[in-house]
Amino acid sequence: MKSGKFIEADTVVHAVGMSANPNDAFLLCQAAPKQYFLTGDCVRPRKVKEAVHEGYHAAMDIL
Repeated sequence: MKSGKFIEADTVVHAVGMSANPNDAFLLCQAAPKQYFLTGDCVRPRKVKEAVHEGYHAAMDIL
């Protein structure tokens, strides 16, 4: 972060921009100290219904 401030969190959702950037997602996953899931357009372009479906199943895997 530009401010140099660290924010502790249990979950991070990286959702920025209008196009997929798998490189950013991969770098974020490498830095993740715990379990992570790639869903939606960061995997491949798709429709909202498919992305929501994947996100739901990823959330259920966390529980």
